[in-house]
Amino acid sequence: FRESWKIIFRIGLIVILEWGESMIEFEIAGLFYAIKKALSKEKDNVYETYFDEIPKDIFLPCVYFPAPEITESGWSSSAYKATFTLYVTVMAPTTSQAARMATDIVLDISSRRKKIPIVKEDGSISSHSFRVKDIKANKADEGVYEIKVTWDRYSEYVKEEYQLAKDIYVNKI
Repeated sequence: FRESWKIIFRIGLIVILEWGESMIEFEIAGLFYAIKKALSKEKDNVYETYFDEIPKDIFLPCVYFPAPEITESGWSSSAYKATFTLYVTVMAPTTSQAARMATDIVLDISSRRKKIPIVKEDGSISSHSFRVKDIKANKADEGVYEIKVTWDRYSEYVKEEYQLAKDIYVNKI
């Protein structure tokens, strides 16, 4: 059983590594579609979406996607782990409406085992996905909820660096 798990995990890791380094846009697009799906359950739920900066003439309710925070840590001799944290902000005219929207988002993503489909370059949903490690919503202000979404990505080191590290480790230099 343990060996099977390792093989399955390695196969999953290879799929993740094949996507390359510019995958962040596709992950955020996947989160955008997941949030859109969570909020579309109510027919009258009309909201605006903002990226990067919020304009002065803001429309409420809205969902704001800033750039994610990134923390890197070593993982193995051939790959490293990057942990992404995205603080999605939900704003509405009332705190109860913002709370309801944030709750719908958190519960919908959690009900899907925290798996988010990755979006392809053409905007279609791919068969690949990534898993949200942690998601939680907190009241930030009156009419404002912040949803903290955290996920990990594993990427290969640059080949020359990896080979040098492998040679040092194998030869015990």
